[in-house]
Amino acid sequence: MIALPTAALLSHLRRGTFDSADLTLLEQTSAKQLVEELRSAYRLTFQERQIGKKWEVSVARSFRAELKFPNSPNAILASCQLVPAYLDCVMLSVEADVLTGISRMTRLTAWPVSKPEPGLALKSGPGFKLDLTPDGWSIKHLPRRIVKLSEPFLRQRGWRFDHLSHFIPTP
Repeated sequence: MIALPTAALLSHLRRGTFDSADLTLLEQTSAKQLVEELRSAYRLTFQERQIGKKWEVSVARSFRAELKFPNSPNAILASCQLVPAYLDCVMLSVEADVLTGISRMTRLTAWPVSKPEPGLALKSGPGFKLDLTPDGWSIKHLPRRIVKLSEPFLRQRGWRFDHLSHFIPTP
């Protein structure tokens, strides 16, 4: 289970607020320890990569299938797709075992696209991001948005496709 201080930090991040206790926790906890603690409750790792001393990890508390109804204004019949949705997501950026960023979003949904090139469209729910800058920690709102990313780009960023095979055929 997640320790009480980490749970409080995530709760504050969900609301877009943080206080000095949150900052103290972030500065005193090793990033590796924080990731291990998060993985105890956020069991699905959907993105992870390490480049030199930089480490990025994205986890979700749960994962489910949802129906997506593509916009087809000229279609006679409505069609739908079964797509994966990651719920309650946390994304971490680490440099040399020091946490440099932590984001939390309500959801992340993925579906296949063929244009401009084959890949996935990722639709994020709202959330907040806490970043370590030279002037200290800053928080910013993450609005809902949709991005289209190629499969090679996602693989390069450490996206894990193994759990998607149940929903989206991959080559």
